[in-house]
Amino acid sequence: MYERRHSKHSIVFLSMMIGMVLLTACSGKQIITSSGEETAPAPVVAEPAPVTPEPEPDPVVEEPAPAALEPEPEPVVAEPEPVASEPEPEPVMAEPVPVEPTPEPEPVAEPEPVASLEDIYFAFDQFTLSNEARTALEANANILKEDPSLNITIEGHCDERGTQAYNMTLGERRANAAKKYLTELGVSPKQLHTVSYGKERPSCLSQTEECYQANRRAHFQTP
Repeated sequence: MYERRHSKHSIVFLSMMIGMVLLTACSGKQIITSSGEETAPAPVVAEPAPVTPEPEPDPVVEEPAPAALEPEPEPVVAEPEPVASEPEPEPVMAEPVPVEPTPEPEPVAEPEPVASLEDIYFAFDQFTLSNEARTALEANANILKEDPSLNITIEGHCDERGTQAYNMTLGERRANAAKKYLTELGVSPKQLHTVSYGKERPSCLSQTEECYQANRRAHFQTP
């Protein structure tokens, strides 16, 4: 018990001493204890070095929010000034062009009709020339020699009797017989052309002897 009380008094005493030291340091006076004894001068306590204050951090400046772009104003289009309409030019009256009288067409000379060429006729199943046939060919030759530019086609024909093939051959012989005699009379062979129709183109359709005779012929076709 005694030790506990002694320890408690010691702690109190030390606390008082520390307090007095601190007061002495502040006032610079000597402290006299309650017992009347002079205490030793209090040790000089060095003032603590001034603590450099830490620099305050730079204030954080918030970046300003991007300002909304104002829409560009629409360009003001100036209304075009009304253009004064030009006065319409007065119509220029063109002078009428003198119309020349249309010349009357010259009369076209009609070609002179070609003198008719006589047909010649043959006996049944024959291609030899009779005297009457020769006389007709002589008249035809004179016409052809007077006009060397005239070209003709000599057509050989037959009556309906006989076969088609036989009559085609017979008609060709009749046309060639007429051509040969005309060339002997002085007609140019270039003016003469031959063709055979056999019994295909009869000039008479009756089944009589007179009709058969009319179909056995050489016909001269002009252009």
